[in-house]
Amino acid sequence: MEEVQAMSTGIQMPPDSNTTDAMDATKGVLIDRIIGGVVLAAAVLLLVLVGYDTGVTLIFLAGPLLVGAVVAVIGRNELTARIDSWESGFQRQLEQARSATGKFARWFKRPFFGGLSLWWKATQGIPFLHLRAGLRIAGLLYFGGLMIYVLFAVIMLIIMGVVFWFAAWCAGLWNRGDEPSLPDRTIKSSPAKRKGPIDPVPPLPNIGRTVRLEGITGPYWVHYDKDGNKVAESRLMEGISGPYIEHRDATGNKIGETRDIDGVFGPYAKHTDVHHEKTAESRVYDGVFQPYTKTVDEHGEKIRESHESGILTPTIEHKVERKG
Repeated sequence: MEEVQAMSTGIQMPPDSNTTDAMDATKGVLIDRIIGGVVLAAAVLLLVLVGYDTGVTLIFLAGPLLVGAVVAVIGRNELTARIDSWESGFQRQLEQARSATGKFARWFKRPFFGGLSLWWKATQGIPFLHLRAGLRIAGLLYFGGLMIYVLFAVIMLIIMGVVFWFAAWCAGLWNRGDEPSLPDRTIKSSPAKRKGPIDPVPPLPNIGRTVRLEGITGPYWVHYDKDGNKVAESRLMEGISGPYIEHRDATGNKIGETRDIDGVFGPYAKHTDVHHEKTAESRVYDGVFQPYTKTVDEHGEKIRESHESGILTPTIEHKVERKG
């Protein structure tokens, strides 16, 4: 009746509020679809202009943005509402990660869900609902892909570190040559089937006898001259490239090192001074009654010959060929 009266009197009635909201919503959906369609059309145009190979690569990199454009073009209220509701889930996961103490929660879950929550808050002011949902999906895919890439990179670095450590450990065992689980090298190549390094004795000319003892940290060797005076002591040490023998004189000063080396003609012991300069080498040979160790200097001149003796206490007797 009021409308009829208004028409008869020529008075224009204001538009209904519901009608205005519906028109605004329709206009917003149209804008969402236009922007999303422009993004998709630009991707197709790019594929045509730059060629298939390059275009596919660029589209793959822009994949999350294209997925967001599809969400905007679809313009489904149910889908948009579901995407908007994810913010509460991100906040809940972030709170759980903050209360956890594990490294995964600290270094992955906290920044991941914290970043997504921040992205949802940053896009809250966009007035076009479906476009906002598309941008949120694009940000989720980009940020999630970055976090997964970093996670896998860290895992690969850890695996490579473990493999490198294991390879170095195996190389150390191989150079060491005194493990029962390794090939039976030291049992056959050390004097009187002595288990241990090829030659734990420094190339000093005044050593007449060596006694092997067991300490708290492992075996060690004490070296005496012909009069029974202690002249040096040697201990097994762990190095970066494997175990080695460290030699010290009677006063405790370091005088050199010895390492077992796998040579072309068989294993040998390499003796070096405190400056890591080679001073001598020792090799094991088969004697008439038992193996013996021959030590020569850097010029190949024979220094001594060593034979194991002793029953209760492993002892190595040295026959000095050259005086100091």
